[in-house]
Amino acid sequence: MFRKTHLGGFLVLAVVLIAIPMENVTAAPSGGGVPGAWTCTVVRAGTIERPIIYTFGADGIFNYSSGTTINNTSESLSPVYNSGFHSRGGGHGQWTKVSTNVVNYKSVELLYDANGNAAGSFSVNANLLLTGGQLCSGRDECPNQTSTFSLVKYQFAGDNPDGDIVGITALLGPGALANVLCNSLSSGAGFPGLLIPTP
Repeated sequence: MFRKTHLGGFLVLAVVLIAIPMENVTAAPSGGGVPGAWTCTVVRAGTIERPIIYTFGADGIFNYSSGTTINNTSESLSPVYNSGFHSRGGGHGQWTKVSTNVVNYKSVELLYDANGNAAGSFSVNANLLLTGGQLCSGRDECPNQTSTFSLVKYQFAGDNPDGDIVGITALLGPGALANVLCNSLSSGAGFPGLLIPTP
């Protein structure tokens, strides 16, 4: 049997737990209506618009699918001309809420050569403004938000892709800029400015 003092303490604890707003217990580390899939259009300096899909998990995990290759066949698109990258692994990282309507994500994507060996990586650090139901970075409508990236090619011991990674060569960045505009997949608005079907 509980003594009166124990029962009183139990009741106080129960009242305190009930008084805690549930969103503080169950909300994602970032909240704010951002979790879910976003259909985005991305432009890096000197390139054309490309589609990309962002996924913000309620647990703070971030992923994106790549809509471009990083192996340009035109010398005019140096420094990534004939880079040797033939496929991409998709970006993986984390996201957090910076303020009421700004989120940040950091991600790394592995890039592979023609034989499927990891040959480089693409790293991104981006702040995105949630405005008018869209996510925005590096554009006129969100000038205070930036998306920066770096693209590196790995150097292997003895130039053998099965050897140890002994260095890197920066092909782009660090701190290279891109601009991004996204619509929520559930909005049905699709990829901004691109005629790509969505469900």
